Amino acid sequence: MAKKPGACDLRCNEAVLSAFLSNPAYSLDAALVATGRRMVKSGNWAFARYLPPDAARDSLEGELPLIARKQQTTGLWFRKNAPILSYLILLAIKRAGLLDEVRAKWFRHDAFAWFEKDDGELGYIGRRNVIGTARPGDDGLQRRFVAAVAALQQEDGSWGAAVSATALTMERLLDLGCSPQGAIVGDGAAWLLAQYRDEVGFRRPKASWSISMGHVFTTEDHGKEFLGAQKALPHTKLAFSCFGCLPMTQTALALRVLSRSGYHGDERVVKSFACLARLQIKPEDIRGLAGNASPGDWCAHKCRFKLEDEAQDERRKRKP
Repeated sequence: MAKKPGACDLRCNEAVLSAFLSNPAYSLDAALVATGRRMVKSGNWAFARYLPPDAARDSLEGELPLIARKQQTTGLWFRKNAPILSYLILLAIKRAGLLDEVRAKWFRHDAFAWFEKDDGELGYIGRRNVIGTARPGDDGLQRRFVAAVAALQQEDGSWGAAVSATALTMERLLDLGCSPQGAIVGDGAAWLLAQYRDEVGFRRPKASWSISMGHVFTTEDHGKEFLGAQKALPHTKLAFSCFGCLPMTQTALALRVLSRSGYHGDERVVKSFACLARLQIKPEDIRGLAGNASPGDWCAHKCRFKLEDEAQDERRKRKP
């Protein structure tokens, strides 16, 4: 079972932007970094873990008083999904190079205490990736956690035969310290790369015409991909997200972990990033039918409208 993701993993904008910032070819792009900084300053503190260190520091420094006030007596943040969300916040603060300063000057409670005592997977990855000190027996814990994840891997290399679940599980293994070149992660990467599609078609209900999205990572049956994600990623927001509108979120999750695993130069990955870059919302794309999308964002509904407009223009050109 893949690690239960935070809401950011299921939102198009956060998923796509984090994928771009995880790719060395885009990680220092000024416009993308600026968008990420705005996201952090709007309250998504954990997103700073994807920014370059200087940008992460700049975006988090002004948030430190609020971050400190929101800390609970346990040392964690939030009441629901507190360990995973707290781990991601601490990882972002470490990325910014502020961890020692924040612990000494800002935190009201010991943010490390829960992770130092916990025998579970989150305790281990907190000690490994944030605190940086191992506890006696951690090597055995790591082997046990990796074996439990590997036992759920299917013969084809996937988890749940779903791109999203496989990508998030591979990230879980990387967080546990598995090598991207190892057999478990490598088999998952091979399966993900095999799910690359040059073009996937979609038809709006009752419409006589369809649209297509190119260079995506999704299983052949998009409906099965969504059902597989529902089964493997039990999250209350999934059913209400834009996950099924376009294969944008699962493509972004695949691109993010493939970039982390060293496949950013693969031709399929390069083409897919180029496609997502083209779909980024421009000022002329903004319409009042899809909520709060802004220029510079990725929104599945807005991007679908954009593709529909392009398809309609193409059909008009073909008419005599």
